[in-house]
Amino acid sequence: MDVERLRLFVLVAHCGSLTKAANALDTVPPVISRSINALETELGGRLFDRTGRGMKLSELGEALMPEIEALISASDQLLARAQSRIGTASGQVQLGLLRSFSDKLSEEIIEQVAMRFPAVSLRIQEGAIGQIDQWLEDGTLDLALSLRENGERRDGEKSIGHVPTYLVGAADDALLAQGEIPFAALGRVRLVLSAIKCSLRTQLDRISEEQSITLNAVVETDSVPLSLKLAATGQGYTILSSPALLRPVENDMVSCARIIEPPLNHFVNICYSMRRSPSLAAQEVGKIVEALARTEIQSGAWRPLPVPRRALVAE
Repeated sequence: MDVERLRLFVLVAHCGSLTKAANALDTVPPVISRSINALETELGGRLFDRTGRGMKLSELGEALMPEIEALISASDQLLARAQSRIGTASGQVQLGLLRSFSDKLSEEIIEQVAMRFPAVSLRIQEGAIGQIDQWLEDGTLDLALSLRENGERRDGEKSIGHVPTYLVGAADDALLAQGEIPFAALGRVRLVLSAIKCSLRTQLDRISEEQSITLNAVVETDSVPLSLKLAATGQGYTILSSPALLRPVENDMVSCARIIEPPLNHFVNICYSMRRSPSLAAQEVGKIVEALARTEIQSGAWRPLPVPRRALVAE
């Protein structure tokens, strides 16, 4: 039985629709549909009920899910043991990166993996924090580089360092001219925030409750480019970590001020799939990603940003 078809079955079950599963794999729904249809033919029954709202497990699908997950886990463990015995990393590795990390690291990661582990096929998938967490949970990703709230660390995760968080607005925004802004000020502006419950949104909600502040989220989106565009055009302020802002600030697209009282620092973590143990290939890719990210942080490449020139003029 094709293990990859079984993985697709589990992915569709967790996503609840062909479209969401296709987006997670950067493909199109008909490709996923053909694989599910082939698996249903092989197993001799319908695995999903197709509804107007998406895909829901059928009675047969519900009954087979635990056994299918066990088969996938056994296959992954067998591959990991085989690779460990022969000491050769091989096979496909699915790596998730935030767009801000991908811009800085993707090219070098690909180059190092190809040079050191030619038998490894690397697939990099970009997403927001909430999306990456979902992909780790449903097994779409083998590992990811993501952000966590202070002290937050899930099973198997490793913290590399931390980066500061900023309030972001138009390039000539006077509110941001001092380069720092107290958290309390967030309650007085229109905000563009994450739609998916992630570590940053959780931290914002917690501190807001502690300080009796109501955040005015006029737009919710998990698209960093859209958040930046809305901030740049004055339609709302967004909140992002420093890696996402390096290029927009350099291009004078936006201005920013570091959030203080309290500061919103986020840890950069290496995270692994919550559905299977990492293969030797995933572990080796993880070492490369960790080393490159650590160098970026320690070298100051992701250091706090200077006050934008145009914001100083506006002051």
